Amino acid sequence: MRYLVSIGIVSIFLIWLHQSPLGNGLPFPKVGCETHTTFRDSDGWQASSDNIAVRTLWQKTEDRPILEMFNGAENSGIAVLPDRVIFHSVFWEQNPDAVLPSCTEQEIVAFDLLTGDPQWRYPLSQEYSRPYRRIHALSDGVVIVLDGILMKLDSEGQYVWSNEGFPSRSIDTIYEDSNNLYLPSKTKFYVVSNETGELLQITNTHLISVLNGNIISAVDESRIQIQLVGNQERFEIPINDPTIRNADIVPFTDIVNDILLVFEQIGFRRSIEAYSLVNGQLLWMSEDPFEGLPVVSGDYVYAYRDLSIEILEVSTGHQIGTIDLTATGERQLNISPYEVWIASYDNILIINIRDTWDIIALQIDA
Repeated sequence: MRYLVSIGIVSIFLIWLHQSPLGNGLPFPKVGCETHTTFRDSDGWQASSDNIAVRTLWQKTEDRPILEMFNGAENSGIAVLPDRVIFHSVFWEQNPDAVLPSCTEQEIVAFDLLTGDPQWRYPLSQEYSRPYRRIHALSDGVVIVLDGILMKLDSEGQYVWSNEGFPSRSIDTIYEDSNNLYLPSKTKFYVVSNETGELLQITNTHLISVLNGNIISAVDESRIQIQLVGNQERFEIPINDPTIRNADIVPFTDIVNDILLVFEQIGFRRSIEAYSLVNGQLLWMSEDPFEGLPVVSGDYVYAYRDLSIEILEVSTGHQIGTIDLTATGERQLNISPYEVWIASYDNILIINIRDTWDIIALQIDA
């Protein structure tokens, strides 16, 4: 009996592997489809708020065959530029009654920020069939992180550069400062030229990020250190969870004026802490954990939890409003902490709900 169970587990794993981009090197499904992903207008979600003005600018949903076993899987990336929404799309074709898709396609697709009109698409499957990791917005384009590959596109979808021998597979965040990109991993810290993609430096120090010239590093399992720009003054900040290190300690940081925002991960839930860059004092911390990574836009932090978006003031941590999301479409939901992604530019909030393959653009007057 235990051998039958083992065979069943292996079979399920192989099916998943063939479906996943991890299986792109296997003989089936083939990489690259004859058709492309299509997006249609949608009204599958309603956004509402009792305390702020919110308006839906547009909604798009991705048409592709439904594989019940993997519904919602593999779409994991959205970024926002001043006039574009950049989306990582996974598409497949499936023959009738087939368990596996006949082909898979990965694309980077751009939409107009205000109207949702498609602008351009860049196929990844033909040139870069490595498993996809993340997409990051820069001031002049986006960087796509694949398994061992970095690739930059400009805002018009034109290829800029690629680094096809990048020595890390655990890059979750990218910081842009001056002409360089800073990429922390679980064990090292990488500096890459934003102009050419050349790997400039690898350090074994516990650097976490470089923001506006401020150097943020891990002292040990329970402290991070801030070195202020322009001088040698340093101060330390305690970390609540002493069980993880380096990039796992602080999955993301940001700076707004003289405030450092630290986003800590505790299991699958994350919290926000705000510190003064003048004296290192804790200014506030979020009362309830949230899911996924928050985004910062202007003077506000947007954080997702339980089908709602909370809006917090950076300066005080005060919650000025919430946006509730209600499903009105027919697609089955299976929401988990990693199934909703958010991004923002100015007062435009973009929400990607992976289970229903929807992209929602909201205008918020906080």
